[in-house]
Formats: sequence, structure tokens, C-alpha cells
Amino acid sequence: MAEERFSIMAVFAHPNDESFGPASTLAKYATLGVKTYLVCATRGEKGAVRREEGSLSMEEVARMREEELKCAAEAINLTDFRVLGYPDGGLQEMDFQELTGGIVAAVRELKPQVLITFGPEGITGHTDHIVVGRATEEAFRAAGDPRRFSGGIFGDREPHSPSKLYFYVLPQRMVEAFNLNLRGTEDSLVTTEIDVSGFEDVRARAIRCHWTQLEPAHKKHDRETEGLKEKYLSINYFQLAAGRINTSDKIERDLFSGVDLE
Repeated sequence: MAEERFSIMAVFAHPNDESFGPASTLAKYATLGVKTYLVCATRGEKGAVRREEGSLSMEEVARMREEELKCAAEAINLTDFRVLGYPDGGLQEMDFQELTGGIVAAVRELKPQVLITFGPEGITGHTDHIVVGRATEEAFRAAGDPRRFSGGIFGDREPHSPSKLYFYVLPQRMVEAFNLNLRGTEDSLVTTEIDVSGFEDVRARAIRCHWTQLEPAHKKHDRETEGLKEKYLSINYFQLAAGRINTSDKIERDLFSGVDLE
């Protein structure tokens, strides 16, 4: 499995979603020789910044956050990343077909076998998270259809059908056990657990890259989540949403399980 013909593409809404999300999984697969890509729908220009930065324009914030994303991409050892530049906080208001088409174009360019995105709950409940998850789900279905999103602003690349679509999720038992103010996924829907032991520090480094988004309270958060580290941060959880659906009762341990290269 450890060969460069395999690739993963994660699609999220904002710079830092990847780091607070499946950074450890992406880093692990990168060490195995898998190509790992990130598509970020927005530049994060509406994200609040640390108070000591003072008053900044949205363009200044966007530039800073793009540099932070570059830092995180290096920490995770991503093969490459794309920023689509859609409006932060405005994905719900924009043309859904344009958003979907932008993701389709990236799928056709990068040709991943596996897509990762947010599930219907968006983990934090942020509208942008929910919308980018829906658009990625639609892009999964559309990217292999030559009749859809061809020409014009979407380009003319050959259709490509990814094999599997995963939602990055937090099991409800985890959310409840640590009283997290996040939206969990019903435990029975979790299909896949990736052992990321040894990659927890990669995730921590990637998170620290997004320093404008980290208040001093984050240090308190770090202390509070020490108990999470051994039991939960050493595992990333996913729901197989489309593709080669796991119909057995067994939990998957590999995102490429059942994927054949043509």
C-alpha cells in the first residue's frame, strides 16, 4: 500500500480545520509514501486574531492565515495544498454549484482515491463546515461524470472518480466523556479508526502554526486534554460515507481498504 500512486485529498473550510482535524492521519500516510493533499475552501479572512495583533483588515488576516496554513502543511508533510478563496463565513450564501465545481476541479487535477471532509454535523456546527462537507459529498459523485462541471471556470480536465469518501468525526462517547462543546457522531456510525500513535506531536505542531487563532486559553485546553491523548488522540475516527461501504461489523483500520489501483 505504501506507494506514491495512492493519494488522499482532504477538503475543509478554513485554515486550521486540517490541524484540529485529521492532521495525524495525513502525516501518518505521508510517511508511508501516500500523496496527501489539502483543499481549503476559504482564506479564513473573518477569523478572529489574537488581541495583540490589533486591528487588521480582512486581507491582512487572510495573508497571515495563508502563511499559517503553509506552516501547518509543512509540519504535516502534505504533498501540496490549494486555497480556493471562497468567502469565509459565506459558503452558505454563495452558489453551491460553484463551490462544488471548485472541489470537482481539484479532484480531477489531483486524482485522489480517498476524499476526507466534514460530516453533516460539521463537528463545531459552523455553517461553513457543514456546507463544505455537503459540497464535497456532491463533488465525490460528480467528478467522474464528464457531463458535469466541464469547461469554462471549471476547466477541461479528464473526469476522475474517487473510490471512497470519509467524514472526519468525533464519536459521541468521546464528546460526552470529556464534556466537549462539539457535535459528536453516533458511535454506531463510526466505521474506521486509524491508529496515529506517534503522530500526536505532529498535530500539536500543526495547531501551533495557526498562532493567530490561539488565545492563551489554549494552554489551559492543552492541559485539560492531556487525558485525551492516550485514549483518543492516538486514534482518528472516520465514517465511511460513500464508495466501498464496509458492511461488516468490523472496524476498518486503513482508509485504502478495498481500494484497487487500475
